[in-house]
Amino acid sequence: MSLENLEEILPKHEALAYLYLVHNAPKKASDVATELKVARPIAYNALEQLIEKNLVIKHKAPGKPAVYNPQHPIFLQELLDQKERALLQQKTLFQNTLPELISNFHLRFGGIPGFRIFVGRKGLVELYEDILNEGKDIMLIRSLEDRKHPEATGLLTPQMKAQVEAGIHVRSIAPYSTWIPQNHDEWYKRYNITQRIVSPERLNSPAQILLYANKVSITSFGEIMVTTIIEDRLIKDTFVSIFEALWNASEADDVRYRKIVEETHTVKE
Repeated sequence: MSLENLEEILPKHEALAYLYLVHNAPKKASDVATELKVARPIAYNALEQLIEKNLVIKHKAPGKPAVYNPQHPIFLQELLDQKERALLQQKTLFQNTLPELISNFHLRFGGIPGFRIFVGRKGLVELYEDILNEGKDIMLIRSLEDRKHPEATGLLTPQMKAQVEAGIHVRSIAPYSTWIPQNHDEWYKRYNITQRIVSPERLNSPAQILLYANKVSITSFGEIMVTTIIEDRLIKDTFVSIFEALWNASEADDVRYRKIVEETHTVKE
């Protein structure tokens, strides 16, 4: 390996010291300093750094100065692998931070829509807190997975109660489910919810859409639950148009499925 290539992996003095030892070891630190044409402390530091990286071994015989030998060059591969893993970790941290940075930038300076992405239960917790902080009414295109997904367990009912306390009203479009209580209107009125029931063939989505304030949130209930919150007036207004079109088109379905609920369902809390 040439010095130029090795300097892509190691700092200059470490690369020089390692190559010198490969061709001339065992050598004392003073020999390395002479070869590198640097002060001994600099040579010592380079050698100690190479020892930490498992690229050099130090041997000290009684009554004699320490000498240094290089490790097998295969350990350079391990060093590269470690750097790659560290870079991947940094990239993941950056990707997790970027949406919030973009959102904050958008709120401060305008420009592209602000968005945040959350993985797992934390996403729903963040979403529900944001809804309560905004205190605005909600339009909901519901997924039946919101009560089934293990990471969503125990979050929905407390949130509904908190929304009532905050004076938030909800218009919901939901696919038919045997979970819907028999006393449908009374039960949902308790939670400030007006709901239209639609055919599961018309609407059976693994993702749920919430419209509130200036925001659109989409939670996908896959193997990994992901919640995306987008803050942009034009995007929100586009989803509102879709919601209203679906709401208006769902009246016949709602009448039909209400009858099924009244005739066949028992009360469920």
